[in-house]
Amino acid sequence: MPNKERPIDEVVRLAGGQAELARRCSTSQPRIWQCVHRNKRVPADLVIPFERAVGGKVTRFDLRPDLYPREELAG
Repeated sequence: MPNKERPIDEVVRLAGGQAELARRCSTSQPRIWQCVHRNKRVPADLVIPFERAVGGKVTRFDLRPDLYPREELAG
């Protein structure tokens, strides 16, 4: 069974690559690279820009469940 794609990898793929994601989020491509390869989690200040960059196809709940638990949806 193949591994499930990580949310950060899905965001990069849907955006059309790291450079395009960086452009859409007004940040640098090296910062996106850090998110993909070094960070354990997406930095809090990039969660909402990432969600917007891919039209909500990957959500804040997927990217940082520690900050945005799904229980918020039930309320």
